[in-house]
Amino acid sequence: MPPRLGGEHREITALFTDIEGFTGLAESLPAPRLGELLNDYFEGLATAVMRHGGLVNDFIGDGMVALFGAPVEQPDHAARAVRAALDMDTFAAGFAARLREEGVAFGRTRIGVHTGAALVGNLGTRSRLKYGAIGDTLNVAARLESLNRFLGTTVLVSATTAGAAGGAFRLVGEVALSGRAASTPVLVPHRGGPEAAALHAGAVEAIRAGEAARAAARLEALDRLLPGDPVARFHLDRLRDGLCTLEISPGGK
Repeated sequence: MPPRLGGEHREITALFTDIEGFTGLAESLPAPRLGELLNDYFEGLATAVMRHGGLVNDFIGDGMVALFGAPVEQPDHAARAVRAALDMDTFAAGFAARLREEGVAFGRTRIGVHTGAALVGNLGTRSRLKYGAIGDTLNVAARLESLNRFLGTTVLVSATTAGAAGGAFRLVGEVALSGRAASTPVLVPHRGGPEAAALHAGAVEAIRAGEAARAAARLEALDRLLPGDPVARFHLDRLRDGLCTLEISPGGK
């Protein structure tokens, strides 16, 4: 029996990726070489997705869309997606570093992850069906992926995903995402030790209290402990600009 058109509403976790500066890279490389690099790159990302039970749902230019919790129901789909995102981030960083040694300016990979309800199933027309998902959940995941560019991060997750996944995360801020009335809390998976987590928590508390000097002292200590930490650098820059707040408006800081 051929697959039927239709779907069901289900909670899933969606993951989006993109390559920073891909347009310039595409213009600088011969098409066969570019295709070879993308195939190797996507193979690495897809391996990470499948390792954690996800579905590679689509390739959009230099980006990938992956779903967790569909088509197979997975109670721990958020945790699976976060683990996959971290594996993808590790792979992509190594992949880009190897290419830079060869003189190829392969950009950072940005990843966004969000958990929520979506319509999943065989979507399209009766003559051309494709399994997929649609809904605001995917829109938010895509916007989080793009937000990495502004924040200097590589993996961003929503508070919904962090809460469902469990584990250690650090709040970046409350972000006004395009098309959403309320601000969205966004976080990064925490990959440092307890001292780094405590410094970050102290900085967030100080920013909420409007205590810029105390926040800066903790962020500077965090930057020394985790050199180049993008969240620490982002908020230190904002504090230097007189912005002691967790409310973030991309384009207007």
